[in-house]
Order: sequence, then structure tokens, then C-alpha cells
Amino acid sequence: MRCGSADFIGASGTAAHKAGYRTATFLVCTKLKNTLQKGGVHIDNMDLTYTGDDLAFRDQVRAFLEAELPADLRHKVHHHLRLHKDDYVRWHRILARQGWVAPGWPREYGGPGWTPVQRHIFEEECARAGTPPVLPFGVNMVAPVIMAFGSEEQKAYYLPRILACEDWWCQGYSEPGA
Repeated sequence: MRCGSADFIGASGTAAHKAGYRTATFLVCTKLKNTLQKGGVHIDNMDLTYTGDDLAFRDQVRAFLEAELPADLRHKVHHHLRLHKDDYVRWHRILARQGWVAPGWPREYGGPGWTPVQRHIFEEECARAGTPPVLPFGVNMVAPVIMAFGSEEQKAYYLPRILACEDWWCQGYSEPGA
């Protein structure tokens, strides 16, 4: 299903983007809404308020970020200054010590086992605080493939190294005939 710009019924995040935050932008398209409603899901009746547990988790994340995010990294992110490899690695390792570097990973592989709401709260708070992003290559691109298709030996070797940022992963692209 393709949603064109005329199909969007709502968007948020513009003010946050102007403030320099990395925030999720939520777009709901009328075609998707109609499809869901035909299946018995009514978007208009969804309660999107945080529960007490969600708010407690947000407070925990906020306190961690206030205590652990180095001021120089916060300054670089808020002022759109260049981040270097050492900056990314340092932040990655701070999150790894807390067990939060791979929010989408299941506990069995060293992730926190968070719910989608907790992952959203974490990303929202990281944006608010001005954290560098965790580079996606190892955590979000390579690791899920290893989890799904790797041997037990590969999982045991590579996944802890990805969490600890002991390996620096990248992705290369090439075009046929290039």
C-alpha cells in the first residue's frame, strides 16, 4: 500500500526537528486507517497516554541520561557539531554498560527486552537529551541477521562484540557495472 502526501491525516515532530532533536515522526495515512477499520481496529479510539509504568520508565531513562551523557557530547549534538568515531564509540559503551545499547534486541542475546512503548520512550528521551545516535550497522543491521541465520558459534562470538563495540561494522553498496 502506498501513501502519498495527500493521504496523510496527521504528523508531529516538526517543532522538535526545528529544535534539533532526532524524533520519530508519526504519519498515519487514511488508506491504512481505512484498512485497519475494516479489520475491526479503530484508530480513533486508541489511548496513546503513557501508563504509570511507562512514566516511571521515562523517569529512569531521563535520570540515566542526565547522569551519564557527557556534556561535550550533548554540546556537540545540540550545536550540530561534527561527531567523531571516538564520540560514537564512547556513547555506545556507556549505553552498553547500562544494557541499553540495543533496545530492539531480546534479552536472550543481551538486549533489554523492551516493549515498543519503552523503545519509543527511550528514543524520545535520547532526542530530548541530545545524545549521539547509536550507529545502526552492527546493532540494527548485522546483528538481526546473525540472530536469525547465524550458527550458535557465530552468535556467541559476534553478538557480544557488537554490544561491546569491539568490532566496527559498516555496509558497502555497489552497482552492477560500476
